[in-house]
Amino acid sequence: MSDSQIFFMLNLKTVFLLIAVFSVAALSCSKSKDDDKLPDSIQKMIDQENFCTCFSTVDKYKWKSTIIYYAPLSISCCGTGEITAFYNEKGEPIYNQWSSLQQFLDESELIENIYTCEDAKK
Repeated sequence: MSDSQIFFMLNLKTVFLLIAVFSVAALSCSKSKDDDKLPDSIQKMIDQENFCTCFSTVDKYKWKSTIIYYAPLSISCCGTGEITAFYNEKGEPIYNQWSSLQQFLDESELIENIYTCEDAKK
């Protein structure tokens, strides 16, 4: 085998090795479909016929590396009992994490709006 053939074979192996490394790196960094999946309890809440009576929107926030879903209550739901507006990444209600709504908004980052009722869009 000549020197040029050996050099070509080494370069070919290097190229294949680089392709393999970049492929593994790219696949390991990709998000799974479950990362974007809405918790069942939040989806069920949105799917309720009277959801837009009490809520107008559901937003997804990041607070201290934790996902928080925030569904602000509308005035029409006053007096309906205890209804939480905050849910963790599993869709479970959470309470007393902040001294005020403003503290939550100041300390968190809006990731995306999950759902907005048609009336609220007007």
